[in-house]
Order: sequence, then C-alpha cells, then structure tokens
Amino acid sequence: MILIDPTAVLIKRLEKDWRPIEGHSNPVVLERKKNEHVKECVIVIRPLSIDVDECRRLRNSLQDEIDKFFKYVIGEIEKIRLTHRVKEVVLPGRGPVPVPNFFSAYCNKELGIDYHFVMDDSVDKVEHLVQQ
Repeated sequence: MILIDPTAVLIKRLEKDWRPIEGHSNPVVLERKKNEHVKECVIVIRPLSIDVDECRRLRNSLQDEIDKFFKYVIGEIEKIRLTHRVKEVVLPGRGPVPVPNFFSAYCNKELGIDYHFVMDDSVDKVEHLVQQ
C-alpha cells in the first residue's frame, strides 16, 4: 500500500491563493490578505514523525512526545496571532495519534474555531472550507 500525505496535497492546492510563511515546516502556515488591514492564515499540521528509540532513551512516553509537539504548535500559533487572524487549523486524519484535549480546548476557546481533519478522500471538502 502507498501512503499519500493529504496535507501535502492540500498545501499544494492552497498555494494558488495562499502564500507560505517562511520558517514554518510543521506546522505549515499559509497566509493571505483578507483586506488591506487584515491578514489571515491557515495552520496545516503535517503528519508526526516521532523517534520511538529516542523516547525510550529519554524515558519519555509516546504521549509525552505528542503533548510536547502540540504545545510547540500552540506556541507557534500564538506568535502568528500577533499579526494574523487564524482562519482554520487542519490536521492529517486517520492516524493513530490522538489530538490532546488541551489542543482541542485551545482551538475552541482561544481561537474560536474547530480544527478539521484532512484525509485523502476529503481534500476537496477541506480546500473549499478554507477558501471561503
């Protein structure tokens, strides 16, 4: 079976109307000017790659590494929020990694949005949602 990264497909499609902000690889941040005063962005979280051997060596659990990553993402979003309105947060779907409750609460309470999962069969739907 071949694994296709739906976030890469989505990013490529969005780059027609959205510009990637340099220095962000995971999460990828795409921006556009909504009007002359407001810049908005889409945060696309790429699939995680966690070194299980490194976790063992550091005596960290897999959940510790997942939590550390999502806390990092929140920190990056907070920096971006200084200059941009966050329109959407998109995550890869169908993976074995659960989204931590604190990240869900952050998106809902702090950003006022729900995050969306993109899968190989939902790229069109998520692209349409982001482009609105």
